[in-house]
Amino acid sequence: MNNTLIFLRHGKTKVDKDIPISEWDLTEEGEKQAHDIAEVSFFQDVDVFIISTEKKAQQTILPLLDRLRKAGKKFEVVYSDEIAELDRNKGDFMDHATYEATAQEALSNPELQANEGKWESAAHARERFTTKVGMVDMENQGKKIMFVGHGYTMNMYFGDLRREKDVYGRLKKNNFGDWGVVRNGKVISDLGEPKEKFGERMV
Repeated sequence: MNNTLIFLRHGKTKVDKDIPISEWDLTEEGEKQAHDIAEVSFFQDVDVFIISTEKKAQQTILPLLDRLRKAGKKFEVVYSDEIAELDRNKGDFMDHATYEATAQEALSNPELQANEGKWESAAHARERFTTKVGMVDMENQGKKIMFVGHGYTMNMYFGDLRREKDVYGRLKKNNFGDWGVVRNGKVISDLGEPKEKFGERMV
């Protein structure tokens, strides 16, 4: 395998109580983050992009894909439901405090379908995400592969690699647009950590 796996959280999203969470757009700040991501030197030779089917993830990576196409770079793009966020589309819109309490409950009790059974369980989301990552890793050799996705599933994945149980706590330590790197099942750089080792100043 010997692949370099990059995990990129989507940019900041615009809260809209009238549509499902999976259909939310980026805010202006999120769009700026997307354009900043397109400038990251470490991303200019990615071989394979595995992109969540959610709109905000696709909007986040579009400037980078456009930049690479204009530069004549060759790469593969795959859209995947398996790396989408923990499904929270069902149920009524929540105020911020209620939402955060529900998120903490869901991530702290992986087998639970939070919000009175309306959310996907964290265990199910983690399993589909981890399985997809493993399959992609096995199917490639010596490639740089970027997964463009979401905070819950990526933090569950990194939490497992680092044997950390408090997924909600680690989620609060990274943010929209953050990225991390994994090689051969080891975390080279966590989500939100400084990236000087890759020649990047951004976090």
